[in-house]
Amino acid sequence: MGSSNSSQTKSVTLNKEDTVVRVSENVARRLTGKPELEEPEYSSSETLTPDEKDKISQLKSLYEAEIAKIEEKKEALTLMGVGEFEKAIQEVEHKFMTVTRPAVCEDLQKQIMECYSANKDRSLQCSSVAKAFSECVRKTREKTIIETQ
Repeated sequence: MGSSNSSQTKSVTLNKEDTVVRVSENVARRLTGKPELEEPEYSSSETLTPDEKDKISQLKSLYEAEIAKIEEKKEALTLMGVGEFEKAIQEVEHKFMTVTRPAVCEDLQKQIMECYSANKDRSLQCSSVAKAFSECVRKTREKTIIETQ
């Protein structure tokens, strides 16, 4: 079928002054049928001076310390947020959940339910009872608002 290199794209650099095509040594070796030379792997620390290595080590320690401080602050803020949230829940529960009010206008509510049951197709027959029930609920609501202020 073909070699695995046949699908690779190659580029050529032309120098306009001398119109010579320059190719890398590995390309020249491939063109002549010789095996490519393995490129040595360089680590970045091989080119650094001892002073540069020390500076990098100091910076790494500094950044790690800063990251640890930021993580501690984040944890403290999270805990504070959770504490405030739980406190707000307790306040809401204390204000609203523990207060149980008795049913209001029970007699009128019972009358309106009976009227609607008796007059299924004629709901307008119950308008006077419905109006009295609405008025009772409104007065109770106003009274409750005044008491809580």
